[in-house]
Amino acid sequence: MAHRSASRPTVGVFDSGVGGLTVLAAIRRACSSLDLVYVADSGNAP
Repeated sequence: MAHRSASRPTVGVFDSGVGGLTVLAAIRRACSSLDLVYVADSGNAP
């Protein structure tokens, strides 16, 4: 796991298989100062 700066807030995005990457991209555009952690559950996607 990469080292994250303690001064930047971290937001986790859990993708259940529908739209998670779109949401992640929107968060990145709107809040570029956040560190983002993306987790995908493609094994149990609908």
